[in-house]
Amino acid sequence: MESAFKLNEISDRQLLKDRVYDTIKNNIIDLHLYPGEQLTEQRLSDELRVSKSPVRDAIHRLEQQGLIGVIPYKGCYVAGLEKQECRELFQLREALEIFSIEQRIDSYSEKDIGEFCAIMTVAVDEINKGNESSAYNTHLSFHRLIVDKLGNRLIEKIYTNVQDKMKRYLNFVVKYSPNRVKLSSEQHVVLLDAIRQKDKARASRELKHHLATVLQDFLTCEQMMEGNGGGIEKAQQYASLK
Repeated sequence: MESAFKLNEISDRQLLKDRVYDTIKNNIIDLHLYPGEQLTEQRLSDELRVSKSPVRDAIHRLEQQGLIGVIPYKGCYVAGLEKQECRELFQLREALEIFSIEQRIDSYSEKDIGEFCAIMTVAVDEINKGNESSAYNTHLSFHRLIVDKLGNRLIEKIYTNVQDKMKRYLNFVVKYSPNRVKLSSEQHVVLLDAIRQKDKARASRELKHHLATVLQDFLTCEQMMEGNGGGIEKAQQYASLK
């Protein structure tokens, strides 16, 4: 089954390979190209109005990242969303974020804490305005700041490398789990209070609890999709869930 979503034409020829790659990648992450959907060079080149060469290059790069799977003689597909991979990503994310906060929280400056507070002020304001999408992106910035404050470039690189895969699962949770963004905001406020108090044990506990609830929401949504067959709108789009 092919989605009705059409990719926007790329008109700027500068850095074309990177623009094609970014466009396809972002549409996979944002679930416009959904898990299990078959992709062809011809379709992508037609919709983007580019030659097949940059499309072929993008597919190769996305295959290396695990966002696209290639089956010899059958073609390529958007990678499925899998429970095991989701668990592993959350385990890695938890390890990196908790290590970062435990190593740095005692030495957070007033400026550091002010940055966390500023992010959450924006997130709460967006929630109150009903702008969940904006609040969600602000939440991601909050987590990124935890890692960046450690100042470990290797950890930052690892975290960045898993972000694209992780965000695809998070987008799925936000799309199919009512009130997830609001609940995350409430959990971040509690976590922020622990950070402001420089309470290492509490901050670690609240961060771990928050990530565990997001993972559980994914597993719950996935089970609902499997259990209801076509009863949930667009369930067929996620037939590749395992």
